[in-house]
Amino acid sequence: LFPDADGDALHDYPLDPNTRRKDIGDETFRQATPMVSLAYTLPDHWLDGELLNSAMFYATWSRGFKSGFFEPRGVDGLQRINPEVVTNNEIGFKIDAFERSVRINGAFYHMDFDDQQLIAVGSDSAQNVVVVFGNAGQSEIRGAELELLWLPSSALQINASLSINNYRYIEFTELDLQSAIVGQEKFVDRSNETFPVSPDKSASLGVQYTWSGDIGIVTSRLDLSYKSDVFYGFDPASYAAFKDSPEKAGQPAYALLDGRLTWQNTAGDLTVSAWAKNITDERYRIGVVAVADSSGTYNQAWGEPRMFGLDLRQLF
Repeated sequence: LFPDADGDALHDYPLDPNTRRKDIGDETFRQATPMVSLAYTLPDHWLDGELLNSAMFYATWSRGFKSGFFEPRGVDGLQRINPEVVTNNEIGFKIDAFERSVRINGAFYHMDFDDQQLIAVGSDSAQNVVVVFGNAGQSEIRGAELELLWLPSSALQINASLSINNYRYIEFTELDLQSAIVGQEKFVDRSNETFPVSPDKSASLGVQYTWSGDIGIVTSRLDLSYKSDVFYGFDPASYAAFKDSPEKAGQPAYALLDGRLTWQNTAGDLTVSAWAKNITDERYRIGVVAVADSSGTYNQAWGEPRMFGLDLRQLF
């Protein structure tokens, strides 16, 4: 924002030691977080013992709490951030089938947030731009998760998972930064935005095969993971850019493939593993920060490229 063209930052941007200021905030945050869960296991005489071995269904109601705190906000000093409270309603099941070679776990949940804590770009009373925590009035998550473990044989193992979520701000208004900088008080409704750093869909698939013989045990494994579009912005303009194209303020959907081949000797005290991460050399962003309303910057950090390695483990 303020490039130091002549290399004399101390002269260009002097600090006045006489303006130092100390603020102290002290408050105790308390909240009761009860939880009630009911589970029902199907009796054995309802099961045939071959197709369905066991089944359990449950329902849970719980409350969670994240403490409030104080945070410096420019020239205004310490500002209070309200505690965050979430109420979770969840129903789910756990099933073993086909002589316990298949295990399926599933859950449906609805989380209601009050005063959700989140990072946003704002300004202090002197119209200085600050990146600080704040609170969204109300928000919610509606979602479902499914996990599968399948053992087609004693040597082959397959794992899979799927998560689908709908993130929504119900009440979220924020001071318009561009208006605040020029001394005007204007609020922006952000209730139509999705949560940052939260993909709507994520999935994984893992396949593992094990050979046993006179030379030891050889295990091979492949893992595939997927994430849908991820928003990495802080402000409304960044979200508008993300909706136009995820690449402008986030990360488009991507998949990663990893592999590992492991040999263990018959004594079990020596293990050698060769592995590869991001086999397809996918380019994807992590830790992105988009702040379009204030500075118009879009800092990007890239995920790890294709990598190979060898691990050796000896027990003594």
